[in-house]
Amino acid sequence: MSLVIVPAKDNLRWPFTTVGVVFSIVYGLLSLAIVPTCGLGTGILIVIALGPYGIGLLLWPVVAFLLADLKTTVAKFLVIVLLIGHYSFVYLVLNRGGIEEWQRMTKTIRLYPQYMWPPIILYICAHVLIWGLFVRGLAFSRTVAT
Repeated sequence: MSLVIVPAKDNLRWPFTTVGVVFSIVYGLLSLAIVPTCGLGTGILIVIALGPYGIGLLLWPVVAFLLADLKTTVAKFLVIVLLIGHYSFVYLVLNRGGIEEWQRMTKTIRLYPQYMWPPIILYICAHVLIWGLFVRGLAFSRTVAT
């Protein structure tokens, strides 16, 4: 006799969280690929991927976990708060670096596009997916509630 645990059909939290963990690892490794430029480029990719003290690695799994079930107002609120916090952090890093950081970014994109474009494209695609799932979750939760 074997015991088989079958997850609930509507429980997408663990598959979403797993995707978030995989994304976090892949994005972190792609961002660390800029290291061979030996400090000639920008550190923005590493800062976005790892965040302060490695907290950036936890952002993606937590957002994915919350996006899996947007039926509660708390989950919706937490997704918005996490994304606003993330965007604020990116803004502060770019703002603190001033025009020099923007110049380093454009120079690094021009000199080392093979290191810069994959994480940039992955980051943009992830945020398009996140906002798409969020809007879909909002629309779905409204139709369920009525």
